[in-house]
Amino acid sequence: MDRRLADLRRRILDFTRDSRFDRDIGLPEDETQALIKIDNFLCELKEAQIREGLHIFGQSPRGRSLSAI
Repeated sequence: MDRRLADLRRRILDFTRDSRFDRDIGLPEDETQALIKIDNFLCELKEAQIREGLHIFGQSPRGRSLSAI
């Protein structure tokens, strides 16, 4: 593995630990498996649909958004 790839792997894993993202998605100890799980999670998130835009926690939908529920 070249230095650049090793550096990117380390930075991704450090970021997930620093942001506690690793706890949210339950990353395995094995670094390669952790990177695969991160990739899979991000791909699923990218494909998720939010049909009526973003919602604000604690506020009920109004108008057209209310009828979409």
